[in-house]
Amino acid sequence: MQFVCIQETKKETIKREMCQAIWGSVKLNGLCNQLLTLQERFSLCLWNNNLFVSRNLFQGCGFIGVEGTWKEGGHDVIIINIYSPCDLEAKKRQWEALKSVRATSRESLWFIIGDYNCIRRSCERQGESLVDYGSGERMELDKFIVDMELKDISLVG
Repeated sequence: MQFVCIQETKKETIKREMCQAIWGSVKLNGLCNQLLTLQERFSLCLWNNNLFVSRNLFQGCGFIGVEGTWKEGGHDVIIINIYSPCDLEAKKRQWEALKSVRATSRESLWFIIGDYNCIRRSCERQGESLVDYGSGERMELDKFIVDMELKDISLVG
């Protein structure tokens, strides 16, 4: 494992033992000393310090970010762990904040991992009616992805 992002931990504090359990080892094998970064929705980022070196940690409303370098290949990257609100206006504010961070960043490789609380394609939604589900949200998410120059790697689950 190299990097783990978890959203909605529902924990106000996370102890080293829990990180060890998530990581799968009592010995954290070079896991960064800053084991976790919490934000208001209690997201968690863990990484292997032997493979990824962090330089900067930052956060905003509903997201936490780690800027660093993958040792293999020496690629400088920014990894964002996102948990978007359900309200469309709040999502748009969050996405605008991320666009502002991106606009001032020198890094070209960005990974945004997490829960957008929105779907792009109806096949991603399971168990509920899909009649005109969130078409406005889909358009806004599409716009965000294009504006941020991201590639959507579709996952279902």
